[in-house]
Amino acid sequence: MDVGQCPVEDDSINPKPVSDSLNYTIFVKSFIEFPKFNTFNLTNIGYDSNYLKSCIFHRKKESHCTIFRVNDLLKTVENDGDDERGKMLASCDVIRVKIDWDCNLDKPLNECRPEYTFGRLDSPYKIERFSFGFNFRFASHWKCSNRSFRTLTKAFGLRFIIAVTGKAGLAIFIYAIVALNFGQTVLDFTGYRFSVLPKQLSELEKLQEQLQKYEDDRQMLEEQREQYERDRQEIEQQINGIKRQIQQLELEIKEVTMGMQQLENEIKRIQQE
Repeated sequence: MDVGQCPVEDDSINPKPVSDSLNYTIFVKSFIEFPKFNTFNLTNIGYDSNYLKSCIFHRKKESHCTIFRVNDLLKTVENDGDDERGKMLASCDVIRVKIDWDCNLDKPLNECRPEYTFGRLDSPYKIERFSFGFNFRFASHWKCSNRSFRTLTKAFGLRFIIAVTGKAGLAIFIYAIVALNFGQTVLDFTGYRFSVLPKQLSELEKLQEQLQKYEDDRQMLEEQREQYERDRQEIEQQINGIKRQIQQLELEIKEVTMGMQQLENEIKRIQQE
């Protein structure tokens, strides 16, 4: 058995996009169901077949058309100029297509139509330096003259990730009755509140008058307390002055007593002589 090895891949060779690939169109068909409301198989192509043959998606003019032109998608997900979009077309890209259903089931089902949003999932080429774009490899095996051969092909392509989300709502009669009764209760309670409001205002005025009287009494007591504090400090000063005078008198009495003792001792000494 002959064993061979494929040559190393040459990354310097830039792939060229298919001619007129910007005008290629993509047809997206999706379904959604809401079993809780017994609603099944809503589809995004519930239109006249003649309409789908001629329409191309446009965000404002044809927002419900399910046929998308490649050039329009590239311009939507990348607005950084033709150079970046050209690289996206050459080395390819990963694009997200989000189909969002938001249905009001109180209306006819044919009015439940999805909205489409688009986004780019890979990094821009001006930022990414390695392994940019989207590509994949596949091999084909064949024989010639009893020898086995393999051709390894590196293919580039735009990859679309389709994400479908949905929510629905339906009014239920019993819930509507409960809501109406609750609204009536709120109105009755509001009327009662307005009827008792004057009485509450009168009571509030009385409370404010009592509060003002209390504040006046508090201020008067505060003034009396301050006067008492001043009188107390003055009396303490007088007491301290009297204490100092008493201490001075005690010192003088002590000195007189000592003088008298000395005099008595002197008299006794003279008498003994």
